[in-house]
This record gives sequence, structure tokens and C-alpha cells, in this order.
Amino acid sequence: FSPDKVRLVTHKVTKAANVLKVRSLATTIPGAEKYDLETMEGMFLADYQFKGLFQKESEDRKHALSKVTLITKKASATKTLAETSKVFEAVNLSKDLVNYPSNIVTPTYLADTAKKLAKGQKNVSLEILSEEDAAKKKMGLFLSVAKGSKEPAKMIVLNYKGNPASKDTYGVIGKGI
Repeated sequence: FSPDKVRLVTHKVTKAANVLKVRSLATTIPGAEKYDLETMEGMFLADYQFKGLFQKESEDRKHALSKVTLITKKASATKTLAETSKVFEAVNLSKDLVNYPSNIVTPTYLADTAKKLAKGQKNVSLEILSEEDAAKKKMGLFLSVAKGSKEPAKMIVLNYKGNPASKDTYGVIGKGI
């Protein structure tokens, strides 16, 4: 029994429940106090569907599962669910951005998405560099790659300053050219 196995099993159970058109599911896991996060992750992973563009909402694609009950004695399970839900909201947004074609998810589209994400968030700053800004900073490689596109390039920097007491620094770097 391991966290990865719990995540995998709950993923498979959730997928199967949707295929079988099960509407509600209740589960407990041996040592659920230890594996509630992984259980939730498996279920959230199984729940993602790309609904953009020409995806039809056919009966075959609809998820029937609308209620899941995780039986646990762990008092913090509700907090874990709220946090996990937020994380997977972001994961699903990332998946959607990847699944849309590049003629839709342009640098401008990504910049607009970043603006929406940053708006009203404390501890978050946003900087969007234009091609002119990149030229001033002598970002030649970036500008060279950008020449291959009709769409103007943008360098997007979302900066989150979390716990001021923490010495940890994390970076997530991606490219959308």
C-alpha cells in the first residue's frame, strides 16, 4: 500500500464509476487518515475532460458521478479537499491551455489568462514584457524565435511571494511561443 497505488486505484475507480454511470460513490481506505490527499488527487485526475472547441456534450461523454463521500476520521479532510480542489482547478486550466491549438492559445491569450489569474491576488505580481521590452533587455534568442510568428511575442512573469518566513524558492518555467 503506497500513496501512488492509492492515487492509481481511486483514479481507476472514478473512471469506472463514470463509465458505469454511477451517480454517487462512498469510500474509505485503510489508513485513510494517511492517504486522503492521494485519494482526492486520484479522483480529481480522473474527473478532467477537455470541453473546448468542438467537443460535444454527448451522453457518452457526460460524467454521471456527482457525489463522492470519503469516509475518514481525519478532521482536516475538509481543508485538504478545499486545497486539493484549488490545485486541480489550476491543473485543469493548464491542461486546457495545452489542449487548445496554438492559433487560439497565442501569447496574447496567455497574457490575458495571466492577468485574470493575478487580478485581486495578494502576494502576486505580474510583468508582461513586449518585444520592445525584450529588445531593451537584449533578449536576442527570445526575439529570434518570436520572428517566426505573426502574433507578437510576450514574456509573462507571474511572481508569487508566499510565506515571507520561508527560505524556499520555487520556479516554474514554461514556454508559449
